[in-house]
Parts: sequence; structure tokens; C-alpha cells
Amino acid sequence: MEEKAKSLTLEYEWSSDDDFGLLYVRVVNGFTRLESDFWVQWQDIVEFGQALEQPSKHFSKVEECWGQTLETGEHQTIIKILFDQINEQGHIDLSVELRDRDDPKKFGSTRFLVPLSSIASFRDEVRLMMDKKSRTATLYCL
Repeated sequence: MEEKAKSLTLEYEWSSDDDFGLLYVRVVNGFTRLESDFWVQWQDIVEFGQALEQPSKHFSKVEECWGQTLETGEHQTIIKILFDQINEQGHIDLSVELRDRDDPKKFGSTRFLVPLSSIASFRDEVRLMMDKKSRTATLYCL
């Protein structure tokens, strides 16, 4: 069995009647594949992409978290993407948590190292996706 590339892929399905669309997130880490989706305002995705416009050795944390409020009043995270600290080799620690919005017991998380040089191309892909010039944005990881 061949190992698959490690990646984070976003896809945004626009709604024709409001500011919310369906964000699909797919993560592949070796043989593990995680998927989730959630209703997200398009402006949130644009701001997320803009927050990645800082790739340098002084990279600061970028975190996006989308979820829902349960009947108990508790917040439940469905999608969490965290670009954290940069290490000495110039790689950023990326962690992704995904939960099935219809069956919250289905939950998974994974971590990657991302070359700092890959952030700019991912940011550009997010921008193209939100400009409706591309269907997906994919970040390839180490």
C-alpha cells in the first residue's frame, strides 16, 4: 500500500441566497483521511486567507474555529485549523480538528509540519477559491 501525500484541502460551496456557504475540509495524513463540513460566512474564509499573508520567520499564530451551540448552551467545535509556531527549520506546526456536525461522536485530529514557503501558495489558492476562480485550496505538508 502506497502512502498518500499529507495535505489539507478546503472547498467552499457558495449559497445563492445569503452570506453562508458550505465549507468542506479534507485532511490526508499518511493513510488517515478526515473530512467535515460546516456552514461558514464567506467573509470568514477571506479573512482566514488574509491572515496567512505573513509568511516570514516572524510568523504568528493563525487560528480559525467554526462550530455550533448545543441545546445545553455548550459550544461544540466542528472545524478547527491552527497554524502555530515556527520551528528552527522554518516549518510551521499545523493542527486540524474535525467533527461530524450530524454525529459529534465522530471526531478526529491530526498534526503536520508545513514548510513556511508553502503558506504563500496556499494563501493564493484560498484567494482564488473565494474569487470563484478555483474550486479548492490545497496545502501540502511534510
